[in-house]
Amino acid sequence: MIAYTTLGVNDMARATAFYDAVFAPLGAVRDTTSETWTGYVRAGDYGDTV
Repeated sequence: MIAYTTLGVNDMARATAFYDAVFAPLGAVRDTTSETWTGYVRAGDYGDTV
């Protein structure tokens, strides 16, 4: 099972616009945004291990 994937980008604004559109049909929304990090999550999914 894949818990997360990290990709590097050169243009964060373009990347977040692209991934917002890609993940929306999958039910995922952006939950973390900074100059160097953007994270997406689906309702009910966990990013941390318990």
